[in-house]
Amino acid sequence: MPGREFLDDLWRDMCGLPEHPKHGMLPSSEVLMKTEWCEAFEKLMRNRLAFGFFRYGKLGRKKAKFDRVGNMHARLDLYMKTGNVEHVVDGANLAMVEFVEGRNSGKLLTAHDDCSHSKESLG
Repeated sequence: MPGREFLDDLWRDMCGLPEHPKHGMLPSSEVLMKTEWCEAFEKLMRNRLAFGFFRYGKLGRKKAKFDRVGNMHARLDLYMKTGNVEHVVDGANLAMVEFVEGRNSGKLLTAHDDCSHSKESLG
């Protein structure tokens, strides 16, 4: 369906994505589950979470009130200032702990495309 491929590529271009591979050459979901992940990042996260057990207790057990969301922002700010990726790993862990233990009374998961995507930075 050449028209469909053209429209798909037009949409991908508008989103800043590369063109689709040739028709029928799309990777399988199994391949994507392996390639669209970073094992090194996951290992750093897991190591720090395991050590965090000794400081904060077991994951999933409601703990004292922590401002995890504010701390995530602070960690990302530190990363932007220092370039130390440790702060990105810590921010990701804080996000996961907030997901598991968050106390936000309005907490819910509603998957949708908010049309807000990362833009490529020139610089």
